[in-house]
Amino acid sequence: MDAAAGGVQGANISHAAAPASAAMHRDPRRVDVFVNKQYPLKPQNYVPSTKAVSGSSVRLQTEAASAYNKMAKAAAADGVQIKAVSGYRSYARQVELFNYYTKLYGKEYASRISAVPGTSEHQTGLAMDVGNYSGACALEECFEDTAVGRWVAKHAQKYGFILRYPKGQEKVTGYAYEPWHFRYVGTSLANSYKASGAKTLEHYYGVAAAQKQYRYAQYTGAVYDQASTSGAKKVGTIRKYTKVEYRKWDAKNRRDQVKLNGRWVWTSATNCTMPASEYRYAQKTAAVYDRADKATAKQVGTLHRGAKVKFATWNSKNRRDEIWYNGRWVWSGNTNRTKPAAEYRYAQKTGATYDRASKSGGQRVGTITCGERVVYSQWNAKNRRDEVWHNGRWVWTPVTNRSKPRC
Repeated sequence: MDAAAGGVQGANISHAAAPASAAMHRDPRRVDVFVNKQYPLKPQNYVPSTKAVSGSSVRLQTEAASAYNKMAKAAAADGVQIKAVSGYRSYARQVELFNYYTKLYGKEYASRISAVPGTSEHQTGLAMDVGNYSGACALEECFEDTAVGRWVAKHAQKYGFILRYPKGQEKVTGYAYEPWHFRYVGTSLANSYKASGAKTLEHYYGVAAAQKQYRYAQYTGAVYDQASTSGAKKVGTIRKYTKVEYRKWDAKNRRDQVKLNGRWVWTSATNCTMPASEYRYAQKTAAVYDRADKATAKQVGTLHRGAKVKFATWNSKNRRDEIWYNGRWVWSGNTNRTKPAAEYRYAQKTGATYDRASKSGGQRVGTITCGERVVYSQWNAKNRRDEVWHNGRWVWTPVTNRSKPRC
């Protein structure tokens, strides 16, 4: 019986496995089709013909379902009851799952535990998750130490199934260790794969280039030349939100080894998920600087009152926030968490607006009409002009005041 309608359908085709030196197969109708993050399904919305495995609503391609039934029967004869947890999963269902995990954990971590739609082995109808009827260690690493986990690890290959995401191979497969996830490839390929000694299917086909992993700085913090907290020297600073390549985790010292500015360093500031953005508001119109230090800082711009900016860190010594402004990180002593109440001015008469405060160098850019109410930024005492928001930009004018005129 066919699965849900939609996409491209086709009966499964059983073929003898190709030797390791041969090109991998990409036809999704073959039981030995190769699918991973770099080799997505073609067509993306492929729908296989499936049937339910015995005693379950879980569905697999016909050949895979028959093989599973034989394997479950053999396990039962050994006193082990395998539960079919999950099998065929449609493209649409994979979209729902991936979006759910992304919302929960962020896209980077979600891609370690869930396939991007169109790259899931479950969509082929050839992959399945197994478990214990008791629910013990369901979809957890400890499943490997349960009766079912030990039995399938030892015997699955005899029935054409292989452990697809082995321990210690996340950089190659792109997924965390899943002792419950088995892929049907047919007995010929399963036996050839085991005999080859390949660590993963990627190794077997010669496409085992390690996939890079990344971490995000949760706050602005120090990076060190070694993991040890006692002998390490600070060699730099990682800014909050920075995405860096990850190598390994030192559990004893609770530090990640990451690549920052071309070198491998250690830090406790990183994690798998992008931190939530924090924001600050300019309390008044004032300068922003290229560094926190007041003695050496140079002004690089002006932040207008009420502006909302992304926040990275606070320098308590110089009492300045590091904020994202005009496409770069700058420092300001004028931002805070609370948004200041807007101030307004009224045009006392119809008059000109200018692109700058200076009377000598300013160019006229428009006209403000008597009685117009505009958001106010600052007053330039020397040139006796207000900076106001008019027609979608900040301009300067001498004709505004706090009081509403009678025009």
